[in-house]
Amino acid sequence: MLRGCAQRVFQAKHHVLKRIGTRYFSPSYPILNDILIRNGIVVNSDREFQADVFISNGKIVDVIEDSNATFNHSNNFEEIDAKGKYVIPGGIDPHVHLEMPFMGTTSVDGYMEGTRAALAGGTTCLIDFIIPKKGQDLVEAYEEWAARADGEACCDYSFHCAITYWDPLTTSAGMERLVKEKGINSFKVFLAYKGSLQVLDDECLKVLETAKRVGAVTMAHCEHADLIEHGQQEMHDMGIYGPEGHYWSRTEEVEAEATHRMITMAGAARASFPLYVVHVMSSLAADEVARGKQKGHILFGETLASTLGADGRNYYNEDWRTAAGFIMSPPINPDPRVKEDMMRRVSAKQIDVVSTDNCTFRTDQKLMGEETFTKIPNGVNGIEDRLSVVWNNGVRAGLLSPSDFVQATSTQAARIFNLYPRKGVIAKGADADVVVWDGSASRVVSRNTHHHGVDFNIFEGQELHGVAETTISGGVIKWAVVNADIEVHRGSGQLLTRPSFGHAFSRVPSLDKHYAETHQAVNRSGHVKADNVVSNTPAAAPFPQRTNTRSDKQDEVPTAAKMSSLPLGENASTGHLHSLESILWQHIPEGRDRDEVSRLVYGAPAYAGLTHCDSAHPQFSHAKEAAEKNKFDLDGVYSFQPSADEQTRKKRITRVAAIQNTIALPTDRPVIEQKHALFNKIGNMIEAAAQSGANVVCLQECWTSPFFMCTRERLPWVEFAEDPTDGESAQFIQNLARHYNMVIISPILEKDKAQGVLHNTAVVFDNKGDILGTHRKNHIPRVCDFNESSYYMEGNDGHPVFKTEFGNIAVNICYGRHHPLNWMAYGLNGAEIVFNPCATVDGLSEHLWSIEARAAAIANNYFSVAINRVGTETFPREFTSGDGKPAHHDFGQFFGTSYITAPTGERTPGLSRVKDGILLADCDLTLCDQVKQKWQFQMTSRIPMYADFLSDFAKKL
Repeated sequence: MLRGCAQRVFQAKHHVLKRIGTRYFSPSYPILNDILIRNGIVVNSDREFQADVFISNGKIVDVIEDSNATFNHSNNFEEIDAKGKYVIPGGIDPHVHLEMPFMGTTSVDGYMEGTRAALAGGTTCLIDFIIPKKGQDLVEAYEEWAARADGEACCDYSFHCAITYWDPLTTSAGMERLVKEKGINSFKVFLAYKGSLQVLDDECLKVLETAKRVGAVTMAHCEHADLIEHGQQEMHDMGIYGPEGHYWSRTEEVEAEATHRMITMAGAARASFPLYVVHVMSSLAADEVARGKQKGHILFGETLASTLGADGRNYYNEDWRTAAGFIMSPPINPDPRVKEDMMRRVSAKQIDVVSTDNCTFRTDQKLMGEETFTKIPNGVNGIEDRLSVVWNNGVRAGLLSPSDFVQATSTQAARIFNLYPRKGVIAKGADADVVVWDGSASRVVSRNTHHHGVDFNIFEGQELHGVAETTISGGVIKWAVVNADIEVHRGSGQLLTRPSFGHAFSRVPSLDKHYAETHQAVNRSGHVKADNVVSNTPAAAPFPQRTNTRSDKQDEVPTAAKMSSLPLGENASTGHLHSLESILWQHIPEGRDRDEVSRLVYGAPAYAGLTHCDSAHPQFSHAKEAAEKNKFDLDGVYSFQPSADEQTRKKRITRVAAIQNTIALPTDRPVIEQKHALFNKIGNMIEAAAQSGANVVCLQECWTSPFFMCTRERLPWVEFAEDPTDGESAQFIQNLARHYNMVIISPILEKDKAQGVLHNTAVVFDNKGDILGTHRKNHIPRVCDFNESSYYMEGNDGHPVFKTEFGNIAVNICYGRHHPLNWMAYGLNGAEIVFNPCATVDGLSEHLWSIEARAAAIANNYFSVAINRVGTETFPREFTSGDGKPAHHDFGQFFGTSYITAPTGERTPGLSRVKDGILLADCDLTLCDQVKQKWQFQMTSRIPMYADFLSDFAKKL
């Protein structure tokens, strides 16, 4: 019962709505600041109790259980007598699709119609889905969806975001931005809708991983896309084109399989990816959810009002419009026993939430599929009738208590999506989203009286007990059965932001800790086989492997005694030294001796000026997490001793990243698989470099392939070659450079368009993604297994220097490091940073490695960046080295140890000899000129004299 001026709220039918563009707003609809609800039975998810509820300024300010308590609030309030009624938190429907473009049309319930229906049914908050187009920026999609709702919604609303594609450059970053900037904490993947919304399994895993990292819940529509396609074709082959074919083409087994698969992806590894399975429609799929919960997965199941209240046998209705009106995916089960079974699962908490998947289409829209069920727009109504369906078929049937009802229709959704305790509870401080619920009243559902915008209702003709007598949203009475004009509140709904992490993540730390404690590498260093040797060849290795190329005993396997005596700095699994530093700092304690050794080896005592800067960039923590997850080294950012301050110019500091890596797959795998696996690996590493603030990144020589030149074989290896400007790697790197505002040097195997000739080429991309140019390798080795001259000749483009926003850069590819004149030419052409991407093994020139690039930096007054690949690459067929030794399958150990040198001669420590890694250093380019002025090497170089000498000498050749 309403008293006083409360009645006036519902006499505003003639209130003028002002129009701006295509949006309406109501600037002065009546607002009741204070409301007192007396004599009701308050129902929360944990208990029922008699209480009065006082509302002021959009909040619940008091819940008074003691009937004798003194009421201390203002007398200027509206009073609602709720005697014999329930007072419940407003419903939350976390699964709706309003004004959604889909299957060639747009759902007819917009934000006004959808929220109008919600309020009439006792729901005060909806969560809709942003559905980005393929390749669309996620934040751009958010802005598009938010604009549709702005000025339209009659109650509060929020958004999930679907992930409809995976781009390693943009999707993860977009998800993180939505969480941090827009308050989105849930992302949905579709295993169904092949060719449109579907994402593949490997992409689902990336979404799960990213969502967990940023504190968001992953949601999943679970149906097997390929089985659906097969089923649809099977129906057509049988001459079945009507709505009945919809269910027969995607039966409950199709849903159950995908549900099992998604739960396995979320839980098999460590059971700590929070997963919300949307619209569980069948008992078989519900069984999968129950099993996942029993295994301890962080798993939430959702079913729909249509599952619990609609009759799936209507697919066989002879009236086409009626049958088509029930088309949704997954389909409503035709077995009437499923409705009760699913309600029992709600009671047992196997299913957590009841929502609607409201997505409505008029008759003319459904008729788009008149010729075949595959074109009938999928979607049904439910927002207005949801609470009544659950009350009628759950509470009234004795399967749910009133508290269970509140839990399933409001509280649990609020908890999962981080709206609790702001919403989903009748408590002091909560939003005043309150419903006076009459459990004994009933109504007959009709498309003629419902508040949806659609001309059909799947609950048509049903008498449902349980009615929202009064709905209060944001402290305003927006619906009452006695009299209401909900549209007067158009535009009053607020867009809600939701914080990350929260309830769904409460068990994650413990699960992750338990997983880490129970999944550790087995130490087999003391295990001795019958022949008294320890094998260091992986059991599943496809080819024989050499462990060392440094002596004639290179094929000897270390004995147990040898393994046990390895220094701590040596990698026990490969027999290779991890790094020079691991030996030096293990045996030289901190103090004067270490300072002196550091000064002699690195040019600075105790790394003075070579400081780790872990907080140098705000996203560095993400980079460290990625390094740990993807198993590559990333220690920090080194900085050299700074240049002197000058009066006429500022310091120019460029952060450089050098990336060294192993191959990603065995060399006997298909070429395209090997290349794409490397794209994935390098994409992750470049992202980490970007998160560390890198301005310029250089990859290792021929990074897109194994270093196959040792084999002298043509196929399949030359298939890795590509055009440098529009090949697959060029497009890949262009996007990365543009996205991260980063200059990237990409050394590849080039195949020129004109003649199909191969070259060893570095492609330079500027920070806008444009190609600045290419440079071909100047010096080709003709020694041992370096049979590169079998594939390509020396470069013919001189010594180019590329001017970038971050300095003048050059690329001296691999073997050119043995030629001082090569280094010199880049310096004379104005280079400030010269990158030296390489692929060289320990048995040949490792003793020269730490000298050549460092000497070049000193002699030519620039920064040099020496980069070497890492790991042993084993090939399918044996080859020889022309040295009289037996044929073998591998080239030897690429020893990594990438390092950076300043013009002063200071250098960083090297990366690992055996592990992927990113080396970062801040290069003060002002040093180049200051060192040049100090040492005057150019003044004393006597270039004309040597030019004459070389000219004369060349004439004798």
